[in-house]
Amino acid sequence: SWCCSRNWFAARTVVLGRSSSCVTVVWRGSYRSVRTRLRIIAMDNTCTYCQDVIDSLTVVCLECSYFQLCLACYSHGAEIGDHKNNHGYKLKGQKSPGQYLVTIDGWTGDELMHILDFAEQYSFGCWDELPRNIISRTQSEIKLQFAKYFLDGTIGRLTWGTIKKPQLEDRTVHFKLNESVTHLSGLSKAQYAEIGYNPIRDEFELENDFDNNAEAVLSITSEWNDFGDDYNLACIDMYCARLHEREYAKEVVHDYQLMDKYFFSKDKPKRRLTPEERSIISIENQIKKFSRYLTEVELWSLNIRLQQEYLLKKRREELIYYRKNGITKLYDIVKFNLLHYSMVVDEQSEQSSSDVLTPAPIKRGEKKRKKRKRPKLFHKKIMFIIVHLNILLL
Repeated sequence: SWCCSRNWFAARTVVLGRSSSCVTVVWRGSYRSVRTRLRIIAMDNTCTYCQDVIDSLTVVCLECSYFQLCLACYSHGAEIGDHKNNHGYKLKGQKSPGQYLVTIDGWTGDELMHILDFAEQYSFGCWDELPRNIISRTQSEIKLQFAKYFLDGTIGRLTWGTIKKPQLEDRTVHFKLNESVTHLSGLSKAQYAEIGYNPIRDEFELENDFDNNAEAVLSITSEWNDFGDDYNLACIDMYCARLHEREYAKEVVHDYQLMDKYFFSKDKPKRRLTPEERSIISIENQIKKFSRYLTEVELWSLNIRLQQEYLLKKRREELIYYRKNGITKLYDIVKFNLLHYSMVVDEQSEQSSSDVLTPAPIKRGEKKRKKRKRPKLFHKKIMFIIVHLNILLL
């Protein structure tokens, strides 16, 4: 506080942080002379708060007149009189900011910045490669200083955090089946093992069918080649293409439920197929290539339509055959088939009788073949049954 009485001026400064005592400075003289003396004191290189000589950067307040602080008082947020720690400020000094000491050990800001730049460029630990013209410190001093401030200090604790010791934990109890194979609940572990399938990893042990050796394309060698990045990118493209094919094969197995169908048809008794069934199976084999682009329902509908087309073509050929033989009515087809069948049976019987009358000569060293016993009147019984069935149908 300033007190003015005639030509007497008093300046009182409260020294906070040291003691609660007050220092009073009294000058006798005119107002202009006292103001000049106060300005000289204010412009002196001393801290307004702690009254110490400032040997580093000076923080000058932009809102208070003739008010300056040292870095220590400024960092603690010192306030005195009308000055508040949220006032605007500017830095003043005879040297550049990086040339002032920032640590108790005598390290400047430029030296610490050089250490950080070097660690960022050459990684931690290569202190012997730091140029001596930049920083005149030994390797051990640089290492200790970096660890003190940037690893073990406040910056290091807030940046890196605490390192926890690894603890072993059994994570297999948290494993679940892949979502793509959750519908295979009907299969047991023994069935999975039989086909070489791992439901947890969604992998098959069949190397040829599922290309488990696709990673061999990216073989790591220490030899240097002159192909450049184009060769490496081509290898990566090949590897990605093989991975895509492998994933597609697994998707087909899951989408079409091939594992379930395998166990369903495995124990099924095999029987002799008719020509029509063989042709239908050949149609199914021909459209398997479209499973890459169609779903199971779409492929099934396509198969049904192709089978219907095949049956219609065959029926059309039969009708053309009947028309060529003069059949124009549907009920005449039965009579035509009976006559045709009787003709075939008669030809077979005549051929068999001729074989009996003129047996083939037996060569020396060969045994006489036994004659096959044929049922008597076999063709007549068949004809009798067919005729009665047609009469009932008509």
